[in-house]
Amino acid sequence: MTSNPLPEPEAQRAPRAGLGLPRDILIAPQHAYARIASRPEWLTAYLLIAAAGLVAAALMGPAVAHVASLPAVGSTVAVAPHDPAAQAAASRLIVEEVALQEVIVPLLMIGLTATALTLFVRLRSQPTPYLVFVSLAANCLMPVAIGSLVGAAGVRLHPVASYHDLRSLLLAVPDNLGVFADPHNEREVEFLARFDIFDVWAYVLLGLGFATFAQIRLTTALALAFSLDFAFALMF
Repeated sequence: MTSNPLPEPEAQRAPRAGLGLPRDILIAPQHAYARIASRPEWLTAYLLIAAAGLVAAALMGPAVAHVASLPAVGSTVAVAPHDPAAQAAASRLIVEEVALQEVIVPLLMIGLTATALTLFVRLRSQPTPYLVFVSLAANCLMPVAIGSLVGAAGVRLHPVASYHDLRSLLLAVPDNLGVFADPHNEREVEFLARFDIFDVWAYVLLGLGFATFAQIRLTTALALAFSLDFAFALMF
């Protein structure tokens, strides 16, 4: 009687990077890409992004609620006195909506980015796993999380009453393209303010990582990365 052969020992997996991966994506991107290739991780980065978004929402909450309570520009309708309790409830609702967006939107962006990048490599018959791109997308959003904290801190440093419209709120830290928008066109200001130096940092990292994993020209990878960035600005 012959016995069944012993199973082959599994290849030893790379140790978990934990907080090391979100750190490396900021200061040593090539090391981070190597970590992602050996063991894709995304949850730590996502939790850090969500936490940063919630902190930013709390810091900006009073100013956001104040701007939302102001009459529309050019409105001739008299504003009735506010009921303090109703105003406080409305302010809480606005802050809760912003906080919910800070949790859900990054998750959607990670999933959509990973899906788009995976589809691209599959069309080129490359077998790079989907989870690699999930990890890449999540960790490359770390500069955006830093930017949200910087922007929220800038808003918090000024008195709430100093914000008289959306533009003044979005340009509390003038690091985005909103400075070039028509001051009287809030939709244009809001759209262009989406693109700041931290956003550029994030999508350059994404393009560099995608060029590494997909073995394509950097210009092509960056074009795809910033196309996604533009699409997300329209979507969210």
